[in-house]
Amino acid sequence: SAQADTLASFTGGTTTVLISASAAQRATTAAGGPWNNIGFAFLTVNGSSTAGGDLFLLSSEYLGTPGDLSSSTPGFIAKSTGIIGGAWTFATSLTLLPNTEYFFYSNYIFPANTLSSDLGNPYSGGTAYACCYAGGPPNFGDAGGVLDFNFRLTGTVVAAPVPEPSTLSLCVAGLVIAASLQ
Repeated sequence: SAQADTLASFTGGTTTVLISASAAQRATTAAGGPWNNIGFAFLTVNGSSTAGGDLFLLSSEYLGTPGDLSSSTPGFIAKSTGIIGGAWTFATSLTLLPNTEYFFYSNYIFPANTLSSDLGNPYSGGTAYACCYAGGPPNFGDAGGVLDFNFRLTGTVVAAPVPEPSTLSLCVAGLVIAASLQ
């Protein structure tokens, strides 16, 4: 299988989130692609991947509750299919496009001291969202001063389709005829 490419990441956060919270992150994919075999993980301060519950991929900001995330959520693209190596995974048919803004929302409440974040050096192309932390809002919104969570978004480049032999033969025949007419 192909090596996974990093489509977007932020690892500059050095502050541990001291409270339990549900987390979300806006991320913008790199140039290149498109990609499938998508994986997403929040990262701890030591760089370990962490995931729990389900992850919802949306095309737009969501300011509702983690419990209301579903395929009916406006902007819904996909729901994770599992967790492998601390990262959420998606159906292999899911394809992400280059230079595109995506929103990743977890319905999981991460324990205190699990996530790492940045308070002053944001990832351009991203925004952190949090919910359900002590004293915080019941809906996703401002992450209490956190600009971005540490995260990594990965995928593999979608291979260009290989033409069928009959298509190749037809193309070669057309080139031969075109060359003989000149």
